[in-house]
Amino acid sequence: MEEINSARKVVLFHSEESVLYAWRYVRSGIAHSVTLKTFVSALEMFSDSRVDQSKLLSVYFSYTPYSCVVVINCGKTYKLMDEFNGFLEDVCGSQIDGSSLLMCEEGRELQRAVEEAASCAEAHPFGFLPPEPDTSSIDNLSLSYMADTVDSD
Repeated sequence: MEEINSARKVVLFHSEESVLYAWRYVRSGIAHSVTLKTFVSALEMFSDSRVDQSKLLSVYFSYTPYSCVVVINCGKTYKLMDEFNGFLEDVCGSQIDGSSLLMCEEGRELQRAVEEAASCAEAHPFGFLPPEPDTSSIDNLSLSYMADTVDSD
């Protein structure tokens, strides 16, 4: 958790697949993943205000279904590529012209990757919806439940 304390920003990407895995974990309580335990611990740190909440940046892409964008009540959320400039400004701490960054080869590669992912998502939709509307956001209770379950494994 030292890395989170010393980081200037922490970026959380939302996707159908990640939310599907999280809900499977919450329902079954089975996870043998150090990564999941670290992720839950990190979210608890933000949720409990043990870390500067403005460090957390939630990111999702235009093709990500809204039902898979988990509401986290801290930090900022950006829809990429629509809010790319705002995301870059938040990460860098100053105004940046994202359009000029997208003109370089790396920027074009990023755009191609996003377009390819959007095509793939359209061709192979998960068709996933969270199981209960009242648990579609992460809160202290959900995080504590997840963390307790991870600790017990």
